[in-house]
Amino acid sequence: FFLCVYKIKNVALIVLVSAVMSGVYEYLCSYILEKVFNTSLWSYELWILSINGRISLLACLFFGLFTALFVKCVVPLVAKAVTAMPKWAVIVSSCLAVIVTAGDALDILI
Repeated sequence: FFLCVYKIKNVALIVLVSAVMSGVYEYLCSYILEKVFNTSLWSYELWILSINGRISLLACLFFGLFTALFVKCVVPLVAKAVTAMPKWAVIVSSCLAVIVTAGDALDILI
């Protein structure tokens, strides 16, 4: 998903695509949680523009806006910082990120 949005140049289109995709994903997750696990972890019943209490179009808009902000502001800054780093620092930081993520995953499993 991110790679698809990252290639879009038009900010309004990024907001729209991100809002739609996040809404579909959230609706599906909510539906599966209810049908398979008989539980509901969130509800948008009191929000304006709510669809079956599973999603809110307003929340989808916020997801779209924050995705556009992330793609257009944060990603270029991080990419610039990473390309300015020496190769060994990129390798070490990448390995550390993998170790921390793996440790976190193991912590959840144990």
